[in-house]
Amino acid sequence: MNQDESASSVGEQPRPRMRGRQAEWQNIIDHDDRPWHPDHIRSRILDAEEQQALQRIWRRVGLIWAIFGNVILVAATVVVSLLEGDAIERLRIYAYVLTILSLAGSPFLIYYQYKRSRNVRLFIKKLNLVLRKNKHLSGDEEETQSDPVLAHQKQYRDEMPDIIADFREGANKYRSVHNRWQSVIIIGSVLTSAITTASVSFGYVRWVAVVVSFIVGLAAGFTGYFKYRERSFNLQWTSDAIEREYQSVELRVGKYANRSEPEAFALFASVVEQLRDEQAKRQQQLDQHVEIKREQ
Repeated sequence: MNQDESASSVGEQPRPRMRGRQAEWQNIIDHDDRPWHPDHIRSRILDAEEQQALQRIWRRVGLIWAIFGNVILVAATVVVSLLEGDAIERLRIYAYVLTILSLAGSPFLIYYQYKRSRNVRLFIKKLNLVLRKNKHLSGDEEETQSDPVLAHQKQYRDEMPDIIADFREGANKYRSVHNRWQSVIIIGSVLTSAITTASVSFGYVRWVAVVVSFIVGLAAGFTGYFKYRERSFNLQWTSDAIEREYQSVELRVGKYANRSEPEAFALFASVVEQLRDEQAKRQQQLDQHVEIKREQ
């Protein structure tokens, strides 16, 4: 079963009821054998990408609240619990309840936003499959029968946007993780200095400085051990290189100029496979570096 058939079979499985844009996207996926106009499918893909970008913003807001918002709530609750007075008693109860609800609800909020973003990302991939299938069905069937290798190379070329998107998604993931740990290191270092200074007058906050210092050291250790920045850089560089080759073979410029169609697509497939192999080797080197450190 090829990718298009698997996408169709997935579309036939029972699914929750959908409304609005997602129902329209699912209708295109379920009826991928219809002669959909390519511009119509591209328009729906653009709508899905716009919705995905908006969901990413909300997901980042949820992550910021889960990290910094909960820290502020916990700190405020600790401060309120140290105060005394009848008026503070009710405020203390509200602070406890709000902190517990926030800490308990943050994981569910993050998972909900992640699930929504993942569903839209799957829709985009399935719509791209339908678009490629539509282009393949409207192509020259005689050429496919006479030169099956060229047909497979063209299909490989059509899969490049998804491959590039996967590499960039991995690069963005590692970059986000690296930036989060770096933010923890920077903010934690500043807080440690401030808390240490305050502990001279308030001895009971010394344990806070110890906890913050431990978190800073943990973040620095994770950043140096797993090398998130290097992984992100390698994936981003590979995706950019593949995209340049994809644009060059489409426009017949650079090394693909003045070449016949079979020669251009054969060279394109060779260059892309070489880039992907080099990326795999770089990834393996980083993993081996981690394994060596673990053995030491």
